[in-house]
Amino acid sequence: MNSVLRRAFTLIELSVVLALIGLMMAVAAVSFKQPYRKAQSQYAVEQIMHVDRRLRDHARRFGRAAELTIDLERGQIYAVEENADGKARKGRMALRVASQVDRVLLGRRRFDYGRAKIQVSSIGRTNTYALRLRGADGGRRWLLFAGESGQVTESTHEKEITDLFDMLYARGPGGFSSSGALDGVSK
Repeated sequence: MNSVLRRAFTLIELSVVLALIGLMMAVAAVSFKQPYRKAQSQYAVEQIMHVDRRLRDHARRFGRAAELTIDLERGQIYAVEENADGKARKGRMALRVASQVDRVLLGRRRFDYGRAKIQVSSIGRTNTYALRLRGADGGRRWLLFAGESGQVTESTHEKEITDLFDMLYARGPGGFSSSGALDGVSK
């Protein structure tokens, strides 16, 4: 009888092993959470950069103006471009729930709500604009899109971005006008 008990595990030993496995899984889940959130935030940045680049390329290639609309309340970005037959084609991209554009700087305007419309000329140029992205990792980062080239600069410092806009548009510090229209679109 004694030899039979020695070959098997007791219920307590199995419970301890299962508890240790559960503890290791919990530690692994917590340790992967932050890198996963950072990856989600980076993916959202890449999506936005891709839409801007695609619209500029389309405008240059076909010689037709386009429009990029950022809906701050719905977390969506709309790309409106003209087809060869002159009809507008509208594409929509929803950012991941974990990432959100929460502020847009465009020219002398600051958008904290509503929609910001960015015009893309037929040669692929826009006004310089900046988007503040609140990421899944809790961090905020700015994407600054150069109007002439479309080059994107990332920054985590809001003061750098606002100082640059103050310099570009020759206004005093903090000289942004908040969107006054009901939907946040400047007239």
